[in-house]
Amino acid sequence: MKGPMKKFISLAKALAAVMSLSVVLSCVISPIRAEFEYQPVTAEIPFSCTMTGSVDSTFEFVMERVGSDCPEPKQNVVTVQGSGTAKFEVLLDEPGTFQYKVYERTGDNSKIIYDEMVYFVTLFVTNDDHGSLEYQVVLAKEGNVKPTEVAFVNDAVRDPGKKDPIVKTGDMAGHSQSIAYAFLAAGAFLLLLASIKRKETAYEE
Repeated sequence: MKGPMKKFISLAKALAAVMSLSVVLSCVISPIRAEFEYQPVTAEIPFSCTMTGSVDSTFEFVMERVGSDCPEPKQNVVTVQGSGTAKFEVLLDEPGTFQYKVYERTGDNSKIIYDEMVYFVTLFVTNDDHGSLEYQVVLAKEGNVKPTEVAFVNDAVRDPGKKDPIVKTGDMAGHSQSIAYAFLAAGAFLLLLASIKRKETAYEE
């Protein structure tokens, strides 16, 4: 009986050692797994388009990655009909700093002056203790100016066949002088009538 008992005890000790090692490994590996099992979040980059004038057209806007390690936007090209708002979306599944540029694709309508501004968008992505991701959007554009929004303005080309409804400064001055002369002439006429009236009154007396 001593031989089988010794074997049983040795086997029990081996199983206990394996179980203890498994518990230790699970405690070590679990945080490592948790570190990479992030809850994805969708970042939104809204923008606006304003069309001045009566020209109606569809405009295309592009969001382009600056670095190859940046996640691809859900849509690289978004269209806006006339004046309106829209947004780009990027699915983020890990922390990091990701940079993009947003610009308008120049169209072929000769009656429109397209906005050539390029906006640089930086997404700062962080995570909390529970694996949830959070992001912050930082904007920049040419000239190191930090805008508060992504906004494009397209202008309609002026039709040379139409008259300018705006009165020029010189025309305003001439118009004002004409009004002044009219008032002076009316005043002189009233003075002349008063003088004639006084003379008639003097003759009657």
